Amino acid sequence: MVRKYLVILPLLFWGPAVQAADIPDEWRCNEKRINRFWEGLKHIDPKKGPAWGEELHEKLPTPFAWLVLYKNRDRDIAERRAPLNRRWTEFSVAEKCAYLRQYFPETIEKKKEFDELVGWKEDGKLSKRLTKLVDDKEDLVAAQESLLLKEWRTRFAGTLDWLEVYGLEDEEGTRERARGIFIRISRLKSAYLAFQQESGWFESRVRLRLDDALADADLKSRIPRSVKGMLVRPEVQTRVIHDIAEQLSKDWRNERILGDQFEFRLVSVLRLMKREKKASVHTAKVKEVRRVITQKKLSRKKAERLVDGIEKDLKKENIVFPGGADAQLLISLEEYRRGRKKLYPMAEGGQPRENLVKSYLQLLKDVCVTHYTSIRYKKRVIKTLCGQ
Repeated sequence: MVRKYLVILPLLFWGPAVQAADIPDEWRCNEKRINRFWEGLKHIDPKKGPAWGEELHEKLPTPFAWLVLYKNRDRDIAERRAPLNRRWTEFSVAEKCAYLRQYFPETIEKKKEFDELVGWKEDGKLSKRLTKLVDDKEDLVAAQESLLLKEWRTRFAGTLDWLEVYGLEDEEGTRERARGIFIRISRLKSAYLAFQQESGWFESRVRLRLDDALADADLKSRIPRSVKGMLVRPEVQTRVIHDIAEQLSKDWRNERILGDQFEFRLVSVLRLMKREKKASVHTAKVKEVRRVITQKKLSRKKAERLVDGIEKDLKKENIVFPGGADAQLLISLEEYRRGRKKLYPMAEGGQPRENLVKSYLQLLKDVCVTHYTSIRYKKRVIKTLCGQ
């Protein structure tokens, strides 16, 4: 029985809550500061203060303030047993303000760092330095070791890890503190991805991995013979680096892309290039056939226009048929319509118009002889009608 009371006794001293007197004076907020922090936020009860994870004033940006508090929960001077976010409702308005005020500088620092990272493209000087650094160096791998790129990659990775560690806690009852965290993480990932792409980070990593692969005799022996010979060409290596770098940019935390999956992805790109080459050859042939057909159609239309022009001149009597037959009758006959098509190859071949006119008149004469012979005209009459 005595041992039982000895176990219970320490729990009584802990108590469910500790008064605000446990908070140092330098932490505390006066009434003016409390009102300023929560000014204009009608959803916050002025007597209870903000709930955990609730949207705060712009001077205490959400979710950075809550993440900073949660990060510093192990240094909680109140020394209460439950996690800070769980016992937040036990605090008075002044006590809540005291915590937010104490970690205000760190909150603003985190928010500032986030804004600078997300808005890195808006910094014109940084963009120029980045472009110059990447473009001026032939070796993209060496450029990645510059202090500028290493510093920015460290900042991106550090802030992203911080947001995910303290903003995506799966502990029961803590998700509310991460209000807006998914949007922030998404924005930071997008900015980080753009920075890595423009700085050539993905290409440099794939280039290093490809160099290792080309020096690995065992790996090279596993590459199919049908595509192995392609790797000696610089343009093929450039394409391989580009394609795998693009794959890496879509899943840049997947270490297997440059690990045990690299051989498969390398061969896949080579096979794709081989298929594309075959397809391009076939496409070129198809295009050439289509071009020839189109050219023939255009040439035939031009020939038809030339023959039509001679026919119009005949109707206008600018060209005279050397016989007594009615030219209008001759051009209405089926023999004429079939015969004029024989003039098209001459026109397509670039014959002078004078030659075409002679051939045209000869066509009319042949049509004339055929027609009047078929209706049993005498030869002397046909000579008169169709000309000598």
